[in-house]
Amino acid sequence: MAHTADVGERPPGDRLIWLVSVGLATAGALLWWPGLALPGGDPHLWWPGVALAFALSERFAVHLPFGRDIHSLTFSMAPMVLGLFFLDADELVLAAVLGMLLTQAVIYRNPPIKLAFNAASIFLQATVAITVFSAVVEATGVTADDLGPVTWLAALAATVAAESATGVSASGPSASANCRAVG
Repeated sequence: MAHTADVGERPPGDRLIWLVSVGLATAGALLWWPGLALPGGDPHLWWPGVALAFALSERFAVHLPFGRDIHSLTFSMAPMVLGLFFLDADELVLAAVLGMLLTQAVIYRNPPIKLAFNAASIFLQATVAITVFSAVVEATGVTADDLGPVTWLAALAATVAAESATGVSASGPSASANCRAVG
């Protein structure tokens, strides 16, 4: 009769994914809480347009087979770079999260656990990108309006840092999901 007691419980991998999602969101909130600000002048883009760019980058992902897995590549860093230069920090975070959620919830109809993980992941990516971009631009003494080599290197550093921040976290839940599917 012991086997019926486990029917209503979530698999251990699900708890891990929820825990990682909370950790990602907490890390993003800790970066965002002090009041992130992007250097530069007035924002020039309409944030819902950038949110649509995030949604489209999620929708038209490139899916590559790799062994037994399929890895999806999105171009979400393109709207992220646009946002770094032409939005304020809060608008960039809002555009990134809402754009991703629009595609993941409406088009792909992903379950809540995947929506939570992806929302937390993009939230952390946006806050890391803003933090790194602002730090590099301020450390070099240029403005984001300059659009010169230094600001483009700042954008590159921001996107690499953003991808690195969430790339490490994705390997744990992914491995857990693979173990659950196989076992």
